[in-house]
Amino acid sequence: MKVGLVAADTDRPAAYNQLKQIADDVDAQFFGDPEAENPVKVVEKGMSQLDADVKIVDS
Repeated sequence: MKVGLVAADTDRPAAYNQLKQIADDVDAQFFGDPEAENPVKVVEKGMSQLDADVKIVDS
């Protein structure tokens, strides 16, 4: 089973880096945009780009 993580917390700058590290540690796919201001757009793009059976959004 493939797992993907979407970093949609646009308010806390460290959230992107923390989730990226977790994704690397557990060999999960990852999507995020550290420059994004709109979390909805991040989620929409992440959901379409990740090729995973399970997608988890961190908001």
